[in-house]
Amino acid sequence: MHKNSSKEDNYLPHNTIVVNATVHSNLIGLRVDTGNWVTEERLRLLSGAVYGNSSSGVEAQSRAVVLLGGQVRLQAYTLATRTFFILVAWVCVAIVLLIAFMKPTRILFRLVVNGAAEIMQD
Repeated sequence: MHKNSSKEDNYLPHNTIVVNATVHSNLIGLRVDTGNWVTEERLRLLSGAVYGNSSSGVEAQSRAVVLLGGQVRLQAYTLATRTFFILVAWVCVAIVLLIAFMKPTRILFRLVVNGAAEIMQD
C-alpha cells in the first residue's frame, strides 16, 4: 500500500479507472511523437495560443508541451471512464440474461408463516 493512499482509493471502480487510464495514456502517448505532423501541428497551435502570455517562444513551446500532456491525460481518463461504463453495461446485460434463464421456484408461504407463528408462540 502506498504512503499517500487513502481508503477511498481502494475500491474497484476507482482502481479500474486508474489502471485503464494508465493503459489509455500509454496507448495515446505512443502516437504522440516528435516529428509526427499531427503532434507538431498541435504543438504549433498550442504555442501560438499561449505566446501572448509567455516571455519568449521557447517558454511558449514548453508551455504548449505541458498543455499537450494535460490534454493526453484528460483524454485517457475520458476513455477509461467510457470503458468502465461499457463494462458495467455488459455486467447488467449478463445479470438480466441470468435472471431470464433462471428456473422459477415455488415459495411455500405456509411454511414460512407457520414457522413464524410457532416462533411467536414460544
